[in-house]
Amino acid sequence: DAIPVSLWITTNIEGKPISARKRFLFLVLIMVGACAIAMTIMTVVLHRHEIQKQRQMMQAIAQSQARLIESIARQEARKAKNIYDENQDYDPFQEVINQIADAHERYRGFGKTGEFTLARREGDSIAFLLRHRHGGVEHPPPVAFDSDLAEPMRRALEGFSGTVIGLDYRGETVLAAHEPVSMLNLGIVAKIDLSEIRAPYIRSGLAAAIVAFLVILAGTALFFKVGIPIINRLEAYSRDLEKEITDRKHAEAEREESIAKLEAQNDELDRFTYTVSHDLKSPLITVNGFVGMLREDLAKGASAEVENDLARISSAVNKMERLLNDLLDLSRIGRLVNPPHKVPLRELAEKALELSHGRIEQRGVKVEIAPHLPVLYGDRVRLLEVLQNLIDNAVKYMGDQSQPRIEIGSRRDDGETVCYVRDNGIGIEPNIRDEVFGLFRQLNPKAEGSGIGLAVAKRIVEVHGGRIWVESPGAGQGSTFCFTLPAE
Repeated sequence: DAIPVSLWITTNIEGKPISARKRFLFLVLIMVGACAIAMTIMTVVLHRHEIQKQRQMMQAIAQSQARLIESIARQEARKAKNIYDENQDYDPFQEVINQIADAHERYRGFGKTGEFTLARREGDSIAFLLRHRHGGVEHPPPVAFDSDLAEPMRRALEGFSGTVIGLDYRGETVLAAHEPVSMLNLGIVAKIDLSEIRAPYIRSGLAAAIVAFLVILAGTALFFKVGIPIINRLEAYSRDLEKEITDRKHAEAEREESIAKLEAQNDELDRFTYTVSHDLKSPLITVNGFVGMLREDLAKGASAEVENDLARISSAVNKMERLLNDLLDLSRIGRLVNPPHKVPLRELAEKALELSHGRIEQRGVKVEIAPHLPVLYGDRVRLLEVLQNLIDNAVKYMGDQSQPRIEIGSRRDDGETVCYVRDNGIGIEPNIRDEVFGLFRQLNPKAEGSGIGLAVAKRIVEVHGGRIWVESPGAGQGSTFCFTLPAE
C-alpha cells in the first residue's frame, strides 16, 4: 500500500516521530531538489531552442554565402571569355578564391569562435583554401577525408546541405551548417563552438541556482529564528494533549477494569451467599428435625432414642461450627496478612508434609519432592496453607489407587516459574476443572471436610497476585494443581 508523504515527513523509517528541525531540513532538501530539477529542465529546453535557432540562422548564412560564391564564379567566368584573347593566363577560379580570401581577411568571424571555412577535395584529403580563425597559418594543413575531424566540411564536399553537431578541423565539437558550392566543387561551412552556445545557459543556471540557494538559506534562517519556537510550543502542547488523552484512556480502562472486577465480586458474593445459605441450612434442618424427634422420644420415655437424637443434634452443630470457622478463615485472607519474606518451596513442602503426616501414612501415599525447587516470595503462613490444602486434597481424592503417589515440584513455562502438586488419583473431567475451586465444592460428597480448602488456596494465591489452575487428562488419570507467584 502507498504510504502518505505526510507520514514520511513526520516519522522515521522505524515509525517514530522526528523533530521539527529535522522535518524542516527535510523539506528544505526537497525544495532545493525541486528547484534544481526545475532549473535544469528550463535550461535544457532553452538550450535546445537556442540550438535550433542557431541551426536555422547558420544554414541560412551558409546557403547565402554559397550562392554568393557561385554568383561571383559565374561573373568571373563571363569575364574570362571576354578577355581570353588578351590574357590567356587568366584563371577565373583562382580569381574567385582571391576575392573571397581578400574579403575573409577583413572579416574576423562571428561570436568568439564562429567562422567560415572553404575547402575542396584533393585526392584523399580535404584542402582548406582560407586562413583559419584559430590556426594563425597562411595555408592550413589538409585533413584526411576519412578522418573523424572536419565532419561538417566532409558532408559539404559529399554534396549534402544541412546542419550537424560534430568535430571540426581542430577536434572541437561545433554546431555547423554545411553547403556544397557545386559550380566550383567546393564546400563551405559556417560553424561555432558548441561550448560558446552553452556557456550563457550554464552561467545563467549557476547564477539562478546560487540565487535560489541564497533565498532558501535566508528563508531557512528566518524560519529557524521565528518558526521553530512556535512549532516547539505547538509540539509541546501536542505532547501534553496526547499525554492527557493517554491518561484519560488509562483512567477509563482502570475504571472499566474496576467495574468489571466489582461486577465479578458481586457475582461471587451472590454465589457465596447462595452457597453459604444452602450449606448452613442443611445442619439447621437436621437440628430442627431431631429436636422434634427428641420431643417425641422424651414424651415416650425412650432413653436410647433420646441419646441418639442428642448425638445427631451435636454432630449437626459441630458441622455448622466447622463451616463457620472455615468461612471466617476465608474472609480473613487478604485482610490479615503477615510481612512477605523469601520462602524456599522445599522448606514449605517439608513443613506441609509434616502437618499432613497422619493422613499420608494412613493412606500409604508415597511423596516425592523434586530437586532444585525455587524460592517463593510472600506470606509464609498463607503459602504453607496453600501447599497443605493441595496435599490434603491430593490424599483425599486418591481413590482406590494401589500405589498412591504425590510429587511436589516446579517447571518453567514461557519464562514463568510454575509450582505444582501432582497425584495419580481419580483425576478431573475437563468440563468441571473450574468448578473444583468453588466454595464447598466436593467431587465426592462422602469425602471428609467442608470442601473449602481449594477455595482458600485460590484466594491466597490471587491475593499474592498469582494464578492457580488444575491440569488433568481426565477421570482416573490423576491431577496436577499448578500455581504461579510474582517475583519479588
